[in-house]
Amino acid sequence: MLSPALIAAILVVGILALAPTRRMYDAGRARETVGGYFLGIWALGVLVVLGPARTRFVIPLLIVLYIVPFISWRRGLARLLGRPADVRPPPRNVTPQPRNVTPPAPDEARGAR
Repeated sequence: MLSPALIAAILVVGILALAPTRRMYDAGRARETVGGYFLGIWALGVLVVLGPARTRFVIPLLIVLYIVPFISWRRGLARLLGRPADVRPPPRNVTPQPRNVTPPAPDEARGAR
């Protein structure tokens, strides 16, 4: 059976992996890409927790993978080339304008003027 400390460590690694994952989701990446990224960074974090012998190779990779979603390559290149930066895409959960479903007044319904 797993110890409570190991379960807590696995949960903390998962919570820490959520920040760059959310950043990728907000940037408009596909769900599959975001999910694969989360599982990959979570698995590497669990490897660090489970085996100290692997940390020499895994920690630098984990740091790079954690930081990459926070770098905006397009905006940085646009700044270097003197172009205006792209505008952020609209949020994904935008609700459409509500329809006017109020029935017309009785006079308007009959065509009175």
